[in-house]
Amino acid sequence: MYLTGLATAVPSPSFTQPECWAALQNAPQFAQLNARSHAVIRKVLSGGNGIVTRHLAVDNLADAFVLTPDALHARFTQHAPALATHAAARLTSAQVDAVITSTCTGYLCPGLTRKASFGAGFSCCGALLKVN
Repeated sequence: MYLTGLATAVPSPSFTQPECWAALQNAPQFAQLNARSHAVIRKVLSGGNGIVTRHLAVDNLADAFVLTPDALHARFTQHAPALATHAAARLTSAQVDAVITSTCTGYLCPGLTRKASFGAGFSCCGALLKVN
């Protein structure tokens, strides 16, 4: 088996670097960081690093700072299957020998790979793999 294709998807909401920097400064976690951390984050979000926007699965940036396990899991459960299915749906079942998903954001049972495969209409694949 050879990797001959790759499909990705990102959430629709996008936020500019300055919007992210402003939201972070208003987040409760910002006050908990030291001056060095502020400087590093300011450089990442304000510097000319080639990143113009960030795609996040939130309706407003304030939601990005709600970091309880329940909130994180709810966001992942709500958005990850649709994003994975959207990426997988670009192919037909005949073109796919295996589906591999990789995420460091969350976990579902049954897994994201299975949800993406069946959500895209793949009747079967040789392998369904999740890579962390």
